[in-house]
Amino acid sequence: ATEAESRMEQVQKLRAHIYHSDRELERTCMQNEDKMHGFVRLLARKRDEIKFLDDRLNMLAAQHERLLTSREPVSESALEVAMLEKDKKMSAMDEHNRAQARVLQQVRNDVRSCLDFMIRT
Repeated sequence: ATEAESRMEQVQKLRAHIYHSDRELERTCMQNEDKMHGFVRLLARKRDEIKFLDDRLNMLAAQHERLLTSREPVSESALEVAMLEKDKKMSAMDEHNRAQARVLQQVRNDVRSCLDFMIRT
């Protein structure tokens, strides 16, 4: 009877282990499904954002084309708005370029330090 009880205990332990493993697997699957749905929602938002920006670009391109082809003089306010937009874009691009230059300089310094260390050792 002792051997049978021992085997029954082993079977119960294995069943408990299987049960807990199944629960852990289900929990992991649910977490992965939640992450996947989050990524799907993020992708949908990014698609909407891209569509909005694409529509805006097309609208601005059409306005620009109308300004270029119009025979009427362009109003000063329209020119000012266009110049302000261009100014903002140029400022943003300049800042981006400065940031990229800083990162590039940091990378150069890191590479130089690594090379110096490799040469010394």
